[in-house]
Amino acid sequence: MTASPQLRHTITTHAWAVRAVATVTTSVVDGRPVAVTGSDDRAVRMWDLATGEQFAPFLSFPAPVQALAVAPGGELLVGFDKELARFSPR
Repeated sequence: MTASPQLRHTITTHAWAVRAVATVTTSVVDGRPVAVTGSDDRAVRMWDLATGEQFAPFLSFPAPVQALAVAPGGELLVGFDKELARFSPR
């Protein structure tokens, strides 16, 4: 029998609706598994999945964030308005 999933953390820092979520399941950032969220508040935030805490300064964009992806090499792709931003890992 498989255990039922349990809510571990609720993220409430975004001011408006969260429209995009990406998880880094094949690697870690600074030694921790992370999730990345993008919102209508024009912010992208990084979250420590173990603690549920935001661990990096948020990135601000000129339009609501509509899509996120993390490439296998660790690059973060952010879709907003008609643009795509690409960030390389440190």
